[in-house]
Amino acid sequence: MNPNTYLAILTGALVLITAYYAWATHRLLGTIQEMVAATKELVETTWRTYALSVVPQVECRTVNSNSTQNQSADATARQLVSETTITNVGPHRVRLARVRLETDSDGEHVRRYVDRWLVTNDCETVQIPFGKSNHTKVFVHLEDLAGQSHVVVSEHVQGS
Repeated sequence: MNPNTYLAILTGALVLITAYYAWATHRLLGTIQEMVAATKELVETTWRTYALSVVPQVECRTVNSNSTQNQSADATARQLVSETTITNVGPHRVRLARVRLETDSDGEHVRRYVDRWLVTNDCETVQIPFGKSNHTKVFVHLEDLAGQSHVVVSEHVQGS
């Protein structure tokens, strides 16, 4: 047999082996890309589950009363005082950032900045004096262990 024939057969075999390895590598790359996508989805799901597990669980109750009954230093110039009690009832500590009072009188917005961590069953009472108003709404701004911000609308309880 001619030596060029052996060379042609050997070259053909190497081309077939190289094509097979290229095809196998391409399939492996596709499988790895699918695994990366599945891992990313798993990480996102795990993060969401963790974030939901540390969401603050608090009870917020607000009582509006006359300033003469509450002896707050700020209350003398105003007529009413909003007293909001925030209690952490969840298993994780939560950072109380601020309490914001909105009223219907001239769009008044009063804020009290509080920077305090509340552990389980710990509570903080925030008093905010304000002018005469028919409707008030209290927003409690919190931060969980993961650093996510949360806003809770306080429940109004009938006061005097």
